[in-house]
Amino acid sequence: IQSFAAVNQADPTQKAEVLTAGIATAMNTTFLGLLAAISIMVVHAFLSSKAEKIVAEVDEFSVKLMDVLGTKQVKEEV
Repeated sequence: IQSFAAVNQADPTQKAEVLTAGIATAMNTTFLGLLAAISIMVVHAFLSSKAEKIVAEVDEFSVKLMDVLGTKQVKEEV
């Protein structure tokens, strides 16, 4: 947006140069934004996978604990 406003006010001989600089700035910020977003998505996917594995393990061990406690109570009652 700033580059188009600057082109409007620039001399005709400098319009291409000002527009090129503006486009380069826009492309650089887009690249850095995409780089940050893709990196964060990869880290998020890795951490989400890790969290799901931990939750599954906790669930598995809690079921085993409930089974052990349940069989222990049945043996004490007999």
